[in-house]
Amino acid sequence: MFKMLKYSFLAALFFTLIACNSNNPKKTDKNSYVATVGEGTEEIKIVVVSGTPFEMGLEQGKLLKDDIKENLNNFISYTQKEVSGKYSEEQFFKFLDDAWAVNSPYIDPRVIEEMKGLAEGSGASLQMIQRAHMIPVISPYSCSGVIVWGKATAKNHTYQLRNLDFTMGAKLQDHPVIVVYKPVNGAAHANVSFAGYIASHTGINANHMVFGEKGQSPSKEFPYDIKGVHFSFLFRALMYDATSLENTLNTVKNTQLIKRYFLFFGDGNEKTMG
Repeated sequence: MFKMLKYSFLAALFFTLIACNSNNPKKTDKNSYVATVGEGTEEIKIVVVSGTPFEMGLEQGKLLKDDIKENLNNFISYTQKEVSGKYSEEQFFKFLDDAWAVNSPYIDPRVIEEMKGLAEGSGASLQMIQRAHMIPVISPYSCSGVIVWGKATAKNHTYQLRNLDFTMGAKLQDHPVIVVYKPVNGAAHANVSFAGYIASHTGINANHMVFGEKGQSPSKEFPYDIKGVHFSFLFRALMYDATSLENTLNTVKNTQLIKRYFLFFGDGNEKTMG
């Protein structure tokens, strides 16, 4: 289902969606809308929202209401069952809630505001949304991604690939979504994710910056020190603010990160990548 997305395809999709309406989109009063690309098991929902972070979460919640509730419930339920040998449901939920209490001070306020809007628009509880976003923060993590440019490609193009290889058992792949944000303040950007999960594991902004990562946080290091910024929340902040490769790398160097990841970034305006 989740084949690696080429930078050129994602960029073209992103700017096409901003420029024009899709066929028969479902709209809200704010003129945000959801449309689809692909068919059958290859179908992906494309959501376009605009406004403040809260407003964009609110509109996204309205447009993906059923997907959000089902997806986040599946994600949390599956994860709890996977660790049921160690924790009861009550203990597991307390573990996620405690993780939120520790990690949330490091999350960009715009993301927290979007979560509040998402909860109001979808009818999903804010607590459930917070818990779902803590699962990658506290879990072992490994994944894959590639960025190539210059002489490494046939025509000196830049390609950035990211495999969204979450566990299939959680059924996240049944609710894929690309959310295109047009914020009042900050750069327009697109997040490739799953319904209701607004942190980012890959995406692109209108300043031609692309974001990806490869995890390397093994289970032997659990429990992790989560007093810092998880890359998935850092990426959302960078999508709003990043203007160049240099700007992005400076932000990363000055950010207190948690766990271990390889972060990689592409700048469509530069010949060098990081």
